[in-house]
Amino acid sequence: VVEWPIALQSIEPSVPQTDPPRPVVYVIIPPAASARDATTAVPRLASLTKTLLDRGENVLLTLEPSLLPRIGQSDPFAELLPPFGIRPDTGRPLVQRVSTPRGPVIWPEFRAMAERGDDHALLPPIAGLSLALPWPSPLLVRPPASALLTIPESSDVWGESQWLTFRAVPREQRALAPDAPSRDDAADNVRGPWTVAAVSERPTPSQEAANATQRLVVVASSAWFFDPVALEPDPTAARPTLLNPGNGELFDASLRWLAHQDDLLAPGAEVVATPRIPPMSGSSLTALRWSVTLVPPALVLLLGCAIRLIRR
Repeated sequence: VVEWPIALQSIEPSVPQTDPPRPVVYVIIPPAASARDATTAVPRLASLTKTLLDRGENVLLTLEPSLLPRIGQSDPFAELLPPFGIRPDTGRPLVQRVSTPRGPVIWPEFRAMAERGDDHALLPPIAGLSLALPWPSPLLVRPPASALLTIPESSDVWGESQWLTFRAVPREQRALAPDAPSRDDAADNVRGPWTVAAVSERPTPSQEAANATQRLVVVASSAWFFDPVALEPDPTAARPTLLNPGNGELFDASLRWLAHQDDLLAPGAEVVATPRIPPMSGSSLTALRWSVTLVPPALVLLLGCAIRLIRR
């Protein structure tokens, strides 16, 4: 791993040469909008990212919510992605209304689960694993891109336009925040479902690139693979278990896919024993609840009628 802190080092660091040459993958982590040097760091990092994409590099890009759309400007990272079939709405990150014993709470952290299927090589390694996505932003996806993770449509989920003040509230104090966001159908992004992670491939724009195909993975969520999120333990498990095993698996699988090492795409050893039972749909859960409520009394009633008929 070679780190390139562009705020301190403008020259690209050299990569150790090997024979045969090892594949190179760039992981781009923009600063948060509230960071002290975000005003200068974001344009510089976006410019560097454009240079990498234009020369055909394979990139794993994390997107942060942006303040610029609120003042009529474009997010410089969002401007880079339309050629790949991805249009981010980073000015309106998703929040959700969650019911708690104390009443409804606005929460900007989501859990997602990749559906099983063979639509893309990245899906099998993470299928059935829970992923945590803090402050995700919606992505509009068109070919050649394809959706990887999606937040289902719900009246309790929307892309919030007035999120900055709420973003500054510490996590443990969000439930008591006096100015929590509320849904505004006119200003917010209320049309789901919302794609929050996508992949894309296109012919390499540079003849000097090592591969004929350029690959890109975009995850529009803040700090999704950082240790506090990816390595958060499950407090309810009887043995040491990760609460969000899909985050680390998605990161590792993305690096392998971006390195064109598709034959190495498989679930990691740490999550092989992790249960991958998909959650029940709302209709199935409702049917199960009614069955548990009505079937036992109905059986008792039928049994009583049968006994009465027999005795007669």
